[in-house]
Amino acid sequence: MDTRNYDNEGTLWMGNLEYWMNESFIMNSFVEYGFIPISIKLIIDKRLQKNHNFCFVTFRNLQEANNALFRLNRKKIPNTNSFFKLNVTKKSSENKKIIYVGNLPKKIGEN
Repeated sequence: MDTRNYDNEGTLWMGNLEYWMNESFIMNSFVEYGFIPISIKLIIDKRLQKNHNFCFVTFRNLQEANNALFRLNRKKIPNTNSFFKLNVTKKSSENKKIIYVGNLPKKIGEN
């Protein structure tokens, strides 16, 4: 069992979204694999009125989030040529979201 810290709600970060993907589409993509998130929070660029290519997917508990992470990460999103790109989130001491991003080029630093 994964021992990384999720926030209390079991929230995952989902990246590499296509511009046309909305909350309903993302929800249905998880449901097709048997996972039922309690919410999808798509991050929208208010100026351009389009998504920022990522969202937060919240499950009932961290066990469901953990199962979705390990069963769906890098699996094909139904009816697309895209793949699930999922990662863990957790709250910082200031109650802000922290996102863990991997596979970055070595020349990218923390700032």
